[in-house]
Amino acid sequence: MRDLNFGNIAEISTGYEIDTLGLVAGAFDEFGLEGLINSAIGKVGSHVVVDSGALVKTLVMLMLNVPYQSLSGTEEYFKNRPIGALLNQNITSEHLGRAVLSRLLDALYEYGGQRLFIDCSAEIVKRLGIKVEEVHIDSTSFHYDGVERHEEGCDLVLTMGYSRDHRPDLIQAVMLMLTDGESRLPVYGHNLSGNIQDKLSFANVARYGIPILKEQYRDLKYLVGDSALCTPDSFREAKNKGFNIITRIPDTYNLVKDSVGSDTADMLPIFPNDENSPLGKWIEDANIDGIPVKALLVRNDALIGTKTETVNRQAQKELKRLESKLKKLRTQPMSTKKDAVKQVEKLIKAAKLCIISDIQYEEVVKQVSKGRPSKNKPAETKVVAVKVTGKIEISQELVDKRIQEEIKYVICTDDIKRDWTMAELLTTYKRNSVIERNWKCLKNPNFFVDYIYLQKPSRIDALLWIMSLALLVYTAMEYRIRKVMKEQSLSIPSIVRGRVETQPTMMRMLQYVSNQHVSLVVTSNGSMYICNLSQELKMILIALGPAWCRYFNTDYYEQVIF
Repeated sequence: MRDLNFGNIAEISTGYEIDTLGLVAGAFDEFGLEGLINSAIGKVGSHVVVDSGALVKTLVMLMLNVPYQSLSGTEEYFKNRPIGALLNQNITSEHLGRAVLSRLLDALYEYGGQRLFIDCSAEIVKRLGIKVEEVHIDSTSFHYDGVERHEEGCDLVLTMGYSRDHRPDLIQAVMLMLTDGESRLPVYGHNLSGNIQDKLSFANVARYGIPILKEQYRDLKYLVGDSALCTPDSFREAKNKGFNIITRIPDTYNLVKDSVGSDTADMLPIFPNDENSPLGKWIEDANIDGIPVKALLVRNDALIGTKTETVNRQAQKELKRLESKLKKLRTQPMSTKKDAVKQVEKLIKAAKLCIISDIQYEEVVKQVSKGRPSKNKPAETKVVAVKVTGKIEISQELVDKRIQEEIKYVICTDDIKRDWTMAELLTTYKRNSVIERNWKCLKNPNFFVDYIYLQKPSRIDALLWIMSLALLVYTAMEYRIRKVMKEQSLSIPSIVRGRVETQPTMMRMLQYVSNQHVSLVVTSNGSMYICNLSQELKMILIALGPAWCRYFNTDYYEQVIF
């Protein structure tokens, strides 16, 4: 790899930006994804210049490199990049027009994005030598800037639903994913209509998805998820399909209410060697709708700070809500005291963190007959309305009680034959956070899905699959790079001056490579140079192997057309 600064070149003819494109392209090649995709949705017809595998590779490179791009901007973005060399095909950016990419989305949808994604993830898992024993389930949503859309023959419906990205005013599409707990690699996905609830979709994954995965991953034993997974249907499907579930039991279950409210003096440290360990104890004879489970009550005092903020915020919202309703009972009074009392009883019942006191009922009377009353006879009156006044305040006692309840929760598994330790069960459950990290990456602005702009649900479905594939490549790159850096004792500079990072996140790695401004420079006499390739990056690429080095080596560019 020859390296040279721009200042040392007397006369520059053309410069091509490589940056992270070469890193992502090398990973795509290393994992054998292009050939796999071509075997599934290869190009059709003599008019098709770029094959499907290369187009998917192009979009993955784009997604992992550039913020706020769109499909229509693909051609413009690759204008000053060596796209022909990156794809090893005799093409230019002009071959990446909107019509070409639209045909790719149609072909991907027709083949089945879910099927292709599973094939790709299985191939990567095999090449990385990963053993999948537990998968973690979760879902997220993406908002759509448009009207509700249905398409005949397409199961994905863009419609109103619960928004995970704080845009409940917009149409939604839902993405569900299963992630390996150890490597963080997504291994299964399913795109859903915006109004599908987690309880239903999670149960359907237990019914249909896990059997598909078990064909690929023979060692798969556990499906791990949050309380949406804790349904009788999910447990029954797990028993029938030969796998086990680890989940949190919803707080609404009597089992949880009784456990959280019980004496916790006999709880023991879950991690005995950790002075800050959460406490736990086993719950005897636990079951979910008659299905026996091993249940663990957990108390985590480390959550007190977070839960205190949350509960106080809830208390303030409740106070404002109750004050508004009580004000309405004063400004828009009930017609009878009986009705007023009923409304007050509803307020008291709704008060979970507040106390309502000093309730007063003020009768509003009206003269029965018209005209001035007689001097000798008082006017006859009747009650026409009853105003309610009172005092509402936050109860610190109730707030403190709620905080103590919030730091306790119950997790369980239907694998009652295994001799679980409290540490094993809790550690396995807490690895569910790996999929939350995946959602964070997927919603990073570098992925061009800050909003979905396509109109056909089928093409949106296909785009979501390409996003999932980009996430798969991203996590596989992170796993492979971290492993190599640890084995070879390699590092990159930290953003904190004077420090180094030996296990960087992939986002940090991409940021570091991008900031190097690695470029291919071709001088007027035909000489080629790779500029701004740092020694740290060079060592990492060499350790990763030839496929990763290819796009940072002038020898490769001298042999291809770009």
